Amino acid sequence: MDKPCELLAISRTRACDVWMCEDCNTVHLGIGPLSLRLKMAHFFAVVETLLEAAHRIRVLRNESNVAVEANHTRYH
Repeated sequence: MDKPCELLAISRTRACDVWMCEDCNTVHLGIGPLSLRLKMAHFFAVVETLLEAAHRIRVLRNESNVAVEANHTRYH
């Protein structure tokens, strides 16, 4: 029988909880009712993807805001 994870709280916010189990080399990620158990390497790959997506969203929103401001200035 597998030994239960001994979880160490890494970060807890209103958005999500992150726990780590050193024995099985996993990260437990809780987002609302969703719970994910990820191998450490997969967790870091997901973090990298989310950071890239967040950056691209910020860039798109800033470009969009500039276009809206330019249109606002042009028409009013």
